Amino acid sequence: MAFWQGGKCILHGSNQSHTAAVPNIARLIGIKPEDLVLVAEFCGGGFGSKIPGYPNMAIAALLSKKINRPVMHRISRIEEYGIGSARPSFQGHVKLGFREDGKMLAADLYIVQENGPHIGGGDFRSAGNALSVVYQPDAMRWRAVPVLTNTPPVGPQRGPGENQFVAPSTDGHALAPCGVGSDSGFTVGRPLSSNPLAQVTFSTNGVARRNWPLVRSRT
Repeated sequence: MAFWQGGKCILHGSNQSHTAAVPNIARLIGIKPEDLVLVAEFCGGGFGSKIPGYPNMAIAALLSKKINRPVMHRISRIEEYGIGSARPSFQGHVKLGFREDGKMLAADLYIVQENGPHIGGGDFRSAGNALSVVYQPDAMRWRAVPVLTNTPPVGPQRGPGENQFVAPSTDGHALAPCGVGSDSGFTVGRPLSSNPLAQVTFSTNGVARRNWPLVRSRT
């Protein structure tokens, strides 16, 4: 909702960041940042897409200036997704080396990302970060190529870029010599949730040993 008073635009809107959004929203309206009063009563998560403010946040301000009346711009959840963006997609190849006890010793990750027609997003970097932080390999090589493509624009949407990276399910036969499998209490593979820190999936034996329900209740 927006209205004008004393040459200034007073804009009420939800946003991921307050101060960081002011310059861009002012630019979209066509005024100086000091002439915008942004009231962000609801300020929270947006996974990056709402840091600079949505372009449609300028609609109410521009219409209000035109008719000299307060204007509220409301859209449905479906419409909001329609004017948003998709996440960048990527494909990758990863080689992993394990010690006998299952500790990851080496990782080699190569990614090609579809970046859309402009800047896109940093998911290819987030994948490298997730591999390094979650699995803590002793040695690691990360390479990536973001490619401009003639496709719809992409950017932050739905979740942080780390969610894109999930280490491939590792064949049980390959890990058997390491003692990592159904009998060991854990397997290296796909997470139980989208949480990038939940990369170790526990078997029935592991759940019983760790009292997993109690652990989950404390998080």
